[in-house]
Amino acid sequence: MKKWLFLIIAVVAILTACTATTNEEITIKPLEDSEYTRTFQELHLGYIWDFNFALPQADQRTVQLWVEKYSDGQRDENFEASLQYGMSPSDFEEGHIGAGLMDGEAFSLFLYAPSVKAKPQAIENLNLDTGMYTWEYAFQEKQALQLNTEYIIGTFRHSLKDAMRSGYDLSNEEEVQQLLHDDTNVLLLKIKVTESE
Repeated sequence: MKKWLFLIIAVVAILTACTATTNEEITIKPLEDSEYTRTFQELHLGYIWDFNFALPQADQRTVQLWVEKYSDGQRDENFEASLQYGMSPSDFEEGHIGAGLMDGEAFSLFLYAPSVKAKPQAIENLNLDTGMYTWEYAFQEKQALQLNTEYIIGTFRHSLKDAMRSGYDLSNEEEVQQLLHDDTNVLLLKIKVTESE
């Protein structure tokens, strides 16, 4: 009987330890079928990258979310779309984070996170009437993020060529450089979490 009791206590302790470790991880998971993505699709608004984002120690951390624009392999230094937030009143925060690319007379991009959003930014010289385009998440499963590390979490790609390659590994810098070289216009959605000062 004592052996069974000891075994049960050991299993509960291990499961509790695993759960505690998981709750301390910063995680991000693509939501390809969320209320946000369905709304964008149903209303034909454009394209959206929606994620579930979990931030432990949110009262001590800052999140940066931004988009870089590249044309013919060169970064457009005049384009700026970014969102930064942090120092939450609670020690744990979870919710939607992402970006939307709205189609209209001209394309505009907006960023959002729990309880905050950025003003839409117009995207100049993005004409999708010719060529082909795609938008993708950088990964399909939940990912743990490390502090002080920059991650690509999504892309929008446009090419005037007759074909587009797929399957780029966006965690590999050489593959990202190849993608920037291969396509005419590229938007890279990025995130970074740091300790607040």
